Amino acid sequence: MNHTIKYIAVMLLLSLTAITIHGQSPMSLYFMETIPQSHHDNAAMAPRANAYISVVSFNYSLFSDVSMKDFLQQSGSEWVTPLHKNFDYGEFYDVIGDALNMGTRGDISALGFGFSSGRDYFSFQFSEKAVIQAGFSSDFFKLPDAGLPKGAMFDFSTMRLKAYAYKEFSIGYARELTDRLTVGVHVKPLFGQAIGMTDISNMSLSIGENQYDIRVNGDIYTSLPMEVYSKSGEFPDSIKFKDLEGDDYLNNYGTSFSNPGLALDFGGEYKFSDRWTFSAALNNLGFIQWNEDLNALHAEGTYAYDGVEVSASNWDDLGDVFNDVADELKETLSYNHTHDGFTSGLTPNMYLGAQYHVNHAISFGGLSRTTFQKQNWRQEFALSLNYNSYRFMALNVNLNTRIKGSTYMGACTMWYMGPLQVFVMIDNVPFHLDNYYDENGNKTQIPGEFKDLNLMAGVNLVFGSKGFRDKPMIGRNK
Repeated sequence: MNHTIKYIAVMLLLSLTAITIHGQSPMSLYFMETIPQSHHDNAAMAPRANAYISVVSFNYSLFSDVSMKDFLQQSGSEWVTPLHKNFDYGEFYDVIGDALNMGTRGDISALGFGFSSGRDYFSFQFSEKAVIQAGFSSDFFKLPDAGLPKGAMFDFSTMRLKAYAYKEFSIGYARELTDRLTVGVHVKPLFGQAIGMTDISNMSLSIGENQYDIRVNGDIYTSLPMEVYSKSGEFPDSIKFKDLEGDDYLNNYGTSFSNPGLALDFGGEYKFSDRWTFSAALNNLGFIQWNEDLNALHAEGTYAYDGVEVSASNWDDLGDVFNDVADELKETLSYNHTHDGFTSGLTPNMYLGAQYHVNHAISFGGLSRTTFQKQNWRQEFALSLNYNSYRFMALNVNLNTRIKGSTYMGACTMWYMGPLQVFVMIDNVPFHLDNYYDENGNKTQIPGEFKDLNLMAGVNLVFGSKGFRDKPMIGRNK
């Protein structure tokens, strides 16, 4: 297997830098008071409308710790990849830290509505959601960099993969407790449709004088339409996916209410003065209990492989080593295949916001978003200029930055056509393109620093949408 390890590393990098189909909703949404979906980010932010119907909306997002510019490095007059001897791995490690993380999410929402009643606001929303989250240990990329020198230690324990899809029913309630303080909550029954995830406690490789010591302790969990065939204590022999067509697929996965779960969102908004408003929200505190089409595989053990020192330039030997080790691990590790149920958690996030109102329509906003994910804490900040006329249109422009990510401009626009409301927003507008020249001198322009994308669009029917902040459009029964 010539160049095996390098090609694996390159393909993983390509999967991280390519734009494929959660992340999060765009940061642009939070202060857009005239768009009903803004209360998805903060349950206390009741939409500025007496009532609304959400016809349809979709949200797509992705993030990656590396950009094309990190993957395609410029060396003199040429661009090089990790396959090239001049690739600077030190610079690459500075970017990814302990682990290279990526994630993507898509969701479609429909059948939503909301209405006010005195100081209270009630809402409901149905959504279909799909999430992919992955992380790769930085030590994985040291294999094509350094090879397998004696005395080296590689820790792959931060490697993980989680991909799942589920249905969500969100029941929202917000109440204006006082003229200054509003609180809200979303109660969200969940129903899982499919999942595949890993949970690795330990995976390491130590290079000794005469042998490689490998330690493994981890699990793989799935809830998928497949049959796994294995003998007791051995690695599975084969996997066969079920043939599902038409009504079978719809009944088993599309409309099924198996794999139940629950999530909660909490929000608060405090009007410090006529000019200043502060807010906070904690979202996606929840879980899904999987109990259908279950397969769980636990692998544990230690294995010593007699080998020789392998340098990074000797790809044939390195490939042979990993082929031999993979075959031996199937035979020597202890495996336990079960059909027991398991629980998966969601990815919580926290918002902290401050808004300064210049007048009835114009405001400035500052927003912090923290995402809590195992071995992948993420922090984002945004500054925005918001225009909410409450009559025919709304605009937002914002500057966003993510720690260990990128800094970019975002924008949102919303238009009224009678009760019909249409909105589009994007958090990353690629204003700058880098020139890439291949070995033949042909030029290609790429968004070299692209790491994040958040895109959202939707159509609503909004009723009772006109008014000013000091004359709220929602009538209050004091």
